[in-house]
Amino acid sequence: MSNTPNPSGRHVAMLQNLRDALSAGAARDPKQWARDILAEAQRGRKVSAIRLRFAREALGREANEQF
Repeated sequence: MSNTPNPSGRHVAMLQNLRDALSAGAARDPKQWARDILAEAQRGRKVSAIRLRFAREALGREANEQF
């Protein structure tokens, strides 16, 4: 007997849907995650300093214009 798992059709379909959603999201706007972090901070939500730093670095000039 083989030890390799045999995924059911349902699991394969779920993984394919997830893969499609992730690739579509990245294709639309690759820096949206950084804008979301900055928006959270502007709304007053507590955001860690390292997340803010990475977001600002990713956005570059765009982040400087917002603040």
